[in-house]
Formats: sequence, C-alpha cells, structure tokens
Amino acid sequence: MQNNKRNLWLLFCMLVVIMMRFSIVIPIMPFYIELFDARGTELGLLMATYAVMQ
Repeated sequence: MQNNKRNLWLLFCMLVVIMMRFSIVIPIMPFYIELFDARGTELGLLMATYAVMQ
C-alpha cells in the first residue's frame, strides 16, 4: 500500500511539472509566431502538436 502512495505522488509531481511547462510555453508562442510571420492556424497546429507530444 505504501508503494502505491509513493507511485501516485511521483505521478502527481510529474504531471504538475508538465503542466507548468505547458503554461510557460503558451504565453510566449504568439511572439515567436509573429517573429516568423506565421498565421494563427500555424500557431494552433504548433500548440496541438506540442500538447500531443507531451
């Protein structure tokens, strides 16, 4: 039982780190898209790809 709790805490911590990374990347992306003269559709595809690869 103790081993299961430890595994759940490890999984929880990993998910928190992943969500923090995702929330850091989202506000920065429009600036990169603007820098490369891309459209909103390309931003959507890029964010969807990033989310799927997580």
